[in-house]
Amino acid sequence: MESSANLARWLAVATVALKPAGTLTIIHRSDRLEEIVGHLATQGFGEIATKLLPPAARVLVCARRSAVLKRRLSTPLVLHRPEGGYTDEAEAILRHGASLAI
Repeated sequence: MESSANLARWLAVATVALKPAGTLTIIHRSDRLEEIVGHLATQGFGEIATKLLPPAARVLVCARRSAVLKRRLSTPLVLHRPEGGYTDEAEAILRHGASLAI
């Protein structure tokens, strides 16, 4: 959670905690996506994949260090059915350990 730290500082600390070939995955407000991508680029992340989480105003960002900036927008992940409960995809991830396609 970002809380009282500013976003740039939070991402810098998270980056330091990664192993050299590590991947940083965060969920944040979607209105901050371009700011997040900008900070990640300055930290040496080039491969940046994003996945919207509608209807919430959230985005999942998965970043890996790379010399070349390559952005990819994956298909959105809908967590809840309109009538309630998790979608099949969310259920598979949350309850059965399925991989998150991003």
